[in-house]
Amino acid sequence: KTIHLNFGKSYEGAGDKEQAIEHFIAAGAREDTIRLVMEVGEGMLKEGEYVTLSRWLDELKGPDNPPVLDVYRGKVLLAGGMITEAVSVLRSAQAVIGEKDVNLLCDCGVVMAQGLIMHGKFKEAIKVLKPLLDLEVDTSIRMKVLYRLAHVYWYKADDHQVDSCIKKAKRLVHHGRELYLINTIEANLCFGRGEFYEASIAINEAVKDVDITSNRKIVLTNNLAIALLLQAKYDESMLLIESIFDDVQARRANGLLPVVLDTMGCLQIAKGQEKEGMAS
Repeated sequence: KTIHLNFGKSYEGAGDKEQAIEHFIAAGAREDTIRLVMEVGEGMLKEGEYVTLSRWLDELKGPDNPPVLDVYRGKVLLAGGMITEAVSVLRSAQAVIGEKDVNLLCDCGVVMAQGLIMHGKFKEAIKVLKPLLDLEVDTSIRMKVLYRLAHVYWYKADDHQVDSCIKKAKRLVHHGRELYLINTIEANLCFGRGEFYEASIAINEAVKDVDITSNRKIVLTNNLAIALLLQAKYDESMLLIESIFDDVQARRANGLLPVVLDTMGCLQIAKGQEKEGMAS
């Protein structure tokens, strides 16, 4: 155990926290393990490293853990499709957190609401989210709450409440990931209303806040091309599709290729190129 503890300290000193955690676990150094998992957990969730994080959390099961570990566990369970279990873990975590850490309380509530939405329990999701708006939290956290609230109202087809969430969110920030998500919901809302010009404006705003190399950029550009197609702006739409087609192929984004080809085919048919459209 002493050897593993020394290795853990050495790896941590070198900046390799994941290897350090493995050795701290082997050494039974619970406090050091918890400390590092709390440092790297959120980043691992963003990178989709659920299996490793889940294994570490299993090693750390205990009654006196910091509640953030249960929030991580809830996120891992949700990502694995274990929705009921995730919601249960997150409810327990929220009860422990109380108002000791309102940012963590909101983060927990947003994830719990996501699980409830996935189960079609929209009223319960709203009941979880609305009180969070009364708390004094970081702007980025408040944006997450508004996004998830807009999300659930969108599923409920409550356009008025979606609009209200969008307006509140846009008063908070002018750019960033959460605003990109809000603009995406606004675009979906406009599509549903048949407001294709307004949808294209919302998508354009969303594109500004997305990394140019990301798959999201491709999805948004494809959606913008559809909005232009529905406005009969065929040439503009085709230019957009052609601008991302090579990128999709070069990056082997196979899941997106059929989506882009479908849009291209619809465009070609709309322009009277039926043979090329059917081929696409």
